[in-house]
Amino acid sequence: MLRDCMHTFCLGCLSKLLEGADGQSSDQHGSRCPLCRAPFARKDIVSEREMKNVVDERDKGTPGIRAGDPAFAFSPKVEAFVADVKSASRTDDTLKSVVFSQFLGCLDDVSSALAREGIEHARLD
Repeated sequence: MLRDCMHTFCLGCLSKLLEGADGQSSDQHGSRCPLCRAPFARKDIVSEREMKNVVDERDKGTPGIRAGDPAFAFSPKVEAFVADVKSASRTDDTLKSVVFSQFLGCLDDVSSALAREGIEHARLD
């Protein structure tokens, strides 16, 4: 992973980019991320193990507010969805909604937000 832009590539591909077409170290001529074209050097490459250590250390820290806590604020999209469902259900109590997402975390948030508001729902993964 590249430290600044956070794009992920295999180490072999990054090494080839660093060597460049002329075989010289690109610390002299500068390599660029293939996706965003941000410059990077060998020191900007973060290994999977290093990233896992950072995440593990973060998770050991002081526990913050979690989705089950009443003070937790969901993303604006989830909050807007719940507000729309509540508003529409006031005028039509037979209203049904379907939420599709390829991200299970998003479905977790929608489910938690609906439960927090006392809105009956079912989930199919």
